[in-house]
Amino acid sequence: TGFGTFHLSGIDATFKNLVIENGSSEEENSAAILMVDGELIVENSIVRNHYSNGSGGAIGLNNSSALIKNSLFKENSARYNAGAININNDYSGGEEVPVKIEIINTVFQGNRVNGSDQTGSAHGGAIRVWPNKGLDLSIVQSTFFQNEVYCYMDGAGAVGGAIDVGYRDEFDFSNIIPIKIDASIFKNNRSEVQNDNMWMGAAVLIGWPTHITNSLFDGNFIQNKGSNGGGQTAVSYNFGDNVQGQLDNVFANNTVVNNYFSNSNSGTNNHSPIAFWHSNATVINNVVWDNPNGFVYFGEDDVKLNNHNNLENWDQNGTGYGPQTFSHDPKFKNVNNDNYQLSSNSLLIDAGTQEADGYLAPVTDLRGFFRVGNPDIGAFEVGASKYLLALEDDIEGGEVEVLDDGTIVPVVKLEEEITFKVLTNDINGDIISSNEQISWNVFPNQKYITFLSGDNNTEGGDAEATFKITDEDKGKGFRFRIEVGVGEASIRSQMYVIEEIAKGSPPPVLDLTITPSGWSNDPNFTLEWNTPTWKLDDGSQGRELIGAVAEVTDGVINYNQFLQFPTGDTLTSFNFSLPEAGEFHTEVWLVDEYGNEDQDSAKSAKAYFDNIPPDNFNLYFPRSIEEIIYTSDKPSFVWEERGDYPSGIKEWRIIVNNNIYGTYNVNDVTFDNGDIYIDGDVALPDGYYDWWIEAVDMAENITNSSDTANFGVDLSPPNINHPSPLITIDENTTSPSINASFSDGASGVNFGRLHYRRAGSGGGFVTVDLLAGPTNIPGSDIKKDGLEYYIDTEDNVGNYGYWPQDKAFQSVKVRSEDAISTASQWASGVPGQGTDSTNYWFFSIPFDVGNAKNVITSVMGQSDGFNYRLYGYNNGWQENPGSVSMGNGYFFIYDPSKYEDILPIRFDFGQGVSTATDPPFKVSVSPGNWKFIGSPYNFNVPLSNIYTEDGSSLNDAGSIYSWNGSWGSAGSTMQPWKGYIFKSGGATELHIDARGSGFGKMAKSVANGDDIPMNGEEWIIDIIATTGEARDEMNAVGVRHMAKDGYDRFDEFEPPVVPGNLTVRVDNRKREVSPDLYAKDIRKPNETGHYWDLQVFAPTNGLRTYLTFEGLGYIPQEYDVFLINKTTKQAKNLEWESSYRFANTGSENYLKQDFRLVVGTKKFVEDNNAGVNLYPDAFTLAQNYPNPFNPQTSIMISLEEDAQVDLIIYNLLGEEITRLAANERRPAGYYNFIWNGRNDMGTKVSTGVYFYHALIRNEQGKVVLNKTRKMIFLK
Repeated sequence: TGFGTFHLSGIDATFKNLVIENGSSEEENSAAILMVDGELIVENSIVRNHYSNGSGGAIGLNNSSALIKNSLFKENSARYNAGAININNDYSGGEEVPVKIEIINTVFQGNRVNGSDQTGSAHGGAIRVWPNKGLDLSIVQSTFFQNEVYCYMDGAGAVGGAIDVGYRDEFDFSNIIPIKIDASIFKNNRSEVQNDNMWMGAAVLIGWPTHITNSLFDGNFIQNKGSNGGGQTAVSYNFGDNVQGQLDNVFANNTVVNNYFSNSNSGTNNHSPIAFWHSNATVINNVVWDNPNGFVYFGEDDVKLNNHNNLENWDQNGTGYGPQTFSHDPKFKNVNNDNYQLSSNSLLIDAGTQEADGYLAPVTDLRGFFRVGNPDIGAFEVGASKYLLALEDDIEGGEVEVLDDGTIVPVVKLEEEITFKVLTNDINGDIISSNEQISWNVFPNQKYITFLSGDNNTEGGDAEATFKITDEDKGKGFRFRIEVGVGEASIRSQMYVIEEIAKGSPPPVLDLTITPSGWSNDPNFTLEWNTPTWKLDDGSQGRELIGAVAEVTDGVINYNQFLQFPTGDTLTSFNFSLPEAGEFHTEVWLVDEYGNEDQDSAKSAKAYFDNIPPDNFNLYFPRSIEEIIYTSDKPSFVWEERGDYPSGIKEWRIIVNNNIYGTYNVNDVTFDNGDIYIDGDVALPDGYYDWWIEAVDMAENITNSSDTANFGVDLSPPNINHPSPLITIDENTTSPSINASFSDGASGVNFGRLHYRRAGSGGGFVTVDLLAGPTNIPGSDIKKDGLEYYIDTEDNVGNYGYWPQDKAFQSVKVRSEDAISTASQWASGVPGQGTDSTNYWFFSIPFDVGNAKNVITSVMGQSDGFNYRLYGYNNGWQENPGSVSMGNGYFFIYDPSKYEDILPIRFDFGQGVSTATDPPFKVSVSPGNWKFIGSPYNFNVPLSNIYTEDGSSLNDAGSIYSWNGSWGSAGSTMQPWKGYIFKSGGATELHIDARGSGFGKMAKSVANGDDIPMNGEEWIIDIIATTGEARDEMNAVGVRHMAKDGYDRFDEFEPPVVPGNLTVRVDNRKREVSPDLYAKDIRKPNETGHYWDLQVFAPTNGLRTYLTFEGLGYIPQEYDVFLINKTTKQAKNLEWESSYRFANTGSENYLKQDFRLVVGTKKFVEDNNAGVNLYPDAFTLAQNYPNPFNPQTSIMISLEEDAQVDLIIYNLLGEEITRLAANERRPAGYYNFIWNGRNDMGTKVSTGVYFYHALIRNEQGKVVLNKTRKMIFLK
């Protein structure tokens, strides 16, 4: 007809025991049955696979009553509303029409509203209700599974995945019959939209007064394929601001679990599993738990009362929550098998309320079982039963006995018949017509009680049975109970006794054990024991044991069984199966022939049964979604913390690429706010990995993680292939092509680059992209100093690769375009002009030019020792060495008068090649020996970048000097073309590291003690020697606390004596620790003093040598300071004068003088006086030395005390020539005066005999010495 299969109006119609399928409606009407103004019954029928182009895919009820019972609505669909049933109680356009609709024990599965871009919003995947006054609707004991609403029209939405009850704005809700939804299950219903401007609703959307009770909402979800919006996932009471009248909404004793919002990015309120807007609802006794991202939202004005609810995520500071709002783990029995009953140890048992503001909580649970005591929170009641059983007997009055424990028991007589009646009552004590099967039994056995007759079921709500007592006297004292099984329930009567009480109870069993003894996933257990021999106190045999009672209980489930012993024998074991998982208490006790028993004497054991796998859980990290996530080779694994009931988690097994990566127990992992993580301990190679986790409980039940995640390990950088590195190239010439290829087996190459710079520039690198192809370095960037380059790359996760791998960069030698010439440094000619030792030029060549000796010889000719001199040095002077090469230093001097025709002197060495900077240039040295060295680089290299083979700094490893007329400091850098002399304290190699900042190695160095201020116990004496133009000032002795008495970084070795030069040195060659010649010798302070043996080599130039001692003022005042001339056996107290002089006379080229400088206490000074009396015991005038002399001589005077001194020179005629001392005050000691053979006018006197006369007066003016001696002056 186009109006559906059945279009009924104004009639009553019944559909029973039918299959109604495959209908369709082209118009906007229901496809199977459309009932208007009538009454419809659908019972025990299947209604499936219908399609409506409008509303009500299967049934439409327009102002019609209905009873829909025990039926299935499956895979029906509609375009607009109500995939299965559309209820329109406003069909008459506002007129109130009383209708009663009952939907009982009916399943709605896979029904759908499939909206389009034309239909607008989609409502009610299974049922859509458009209500009006007069509607009386109840939905009880029904199931809604996988129903859905779908919409992708912009601005439209999808609400009520299972049920949508429309909201009537500005409606008067007074005197409304609330819709009733009770004891129903809503599972996996969905609301989905595919637009970017939408709204979505829950599995059940309520806009009319409704009571939802005892229902389960599990796994319902809303899904958004766009980027905005939100909604509620399970239940939403949604009323507007214009409500009139008093709303009556209830949400009580429901369990709301695992409802979620997919692809969400909006606020937490939009993901609430349940929500209430202006509902005036009473919300009590609900469990809202384990809803991912679910945050329960109650506005203060949105509910009437909110209390006794158990919420996982809620605003604990909010005002809309009652004081009994809990957040306990519900301890569901088996979440994985959808068993949301509470375990016996749940804190939610009895935690609900029976009444709230006049509303009485449901008396039954989702199963229809009667709740007991205070209701449990949630849809299921622990310990509930289908009926409340009562058992009555027909004994009127009669005798009673009192047992030893105070229990009163009725007495029955021999041969008496007793009738028992069992009744199935409701919670109010009213009989329920139950029709359950009945079983009757006598505990412990029927030895003295006989079953005569009885009903087999409880038709009408009760059943009776009659038992007869034995007529045998030996039955007296027998105790018994009547046990009645009623369907799945049972009841046991009180205890009865025949005629009289038989005293005494059997002894306990012996050695009770249980197998298995630990947690097991097998429900079968065995109790084993030994039955004792019963002896009475008088030694007589006790009564016969007829059996044992075994009881098994978890506090809720109570199960016991009488175990009848075979005649003349006994039982010692009991096999039983547990009905469900849990920890059960078992007891065994004995029963004698009169039914006497004593449970207090029972032996007990625990049975641990767990066949429930751990709860499902999700993996969190590492988890690749759209792009591969890369981790370290030892990833941190993170997963959801979920529990296990009842045994608990034993371990987690992480499986990576189908292999066990690791097994971890609770002590190994870290728990953090609902997450579990473990840092991996096994390194994984680069690659891609799938992983999941097995959660294993104590009973070896296993749950795999809900999904498999994947990740990548990419710790290796891209591979760089550079097959033809540059080695040597030409200056100012474009380089050969630099080609490199890059590959990465994991995340891919992000960049590949060339970096180059001129060697020694110390600046940044020029960067060129190599991914685009080969490149050339322009000739303008290639200079004779050398070239440095490296190639780097990075993959897409930041792994950085570098070529060359074994060094800082590729150092390219550059061949100079022009000849290497000294003219580039000294346009007016090379240094070294002159004949004095101070004129020596100390040079090196910073390029590889081969043997430069040939060039020098070609310019200067062969050396004859007079025209020019060329020296090398390697543990000794090497005059006229066979080669002059890079890395070595050389002394050069020439007489310019011999080369007037070719001045200025220049050396052109031809093309040179720069030295590679990486690896650093190595210079071989010998410990304890001096060597001339030079820089191989045409740029400065900081001395801090020169180190030994063990990384020690140059200054710590030995002594280094340069030359500028005399030995002097090397400075802070090693300069090209300059020569240096180095002595190693123990190293065999010097590494000249010219790689520069960021690449070069800084030498390891101890603290520079010279920069640390001295304290009062520390002092340094600088010793400066001069004669003519020659000068040696690199000498010092002293004490520092940081110093050692052997060689250390405070000390410097004495460089070799340059021919014709002046030298002062500390002679430590005889000491045991670090024997050698030193320029500086700093030692550790002591309490007595130190002395230093000095040697002075001075050229016999006819001049005087002056020794100056600076820093004497820092020496402690209690110390004496003497300079002892061991050659002349003279001494001088330096406290009077800080200098000493002697004449440079003698027959050799050099004059050698041995001294000792002694600083210390008077006793120390006397003990170390080198055989010279430092404190004279007389006033004396010594003979001059040398005598005869030319050009000068020394005259020694000793003073026993402080005195005034006159020392006068006379000729043979007695004429005064000069005065060496004129009434000078001097302290006690030895003094050396030098006469240079000149008179007061400075004129040389003639040869001959002269006299020197000393006149000495003490401090009182008394003459203590008046003496004259003769001397001879020769020319």
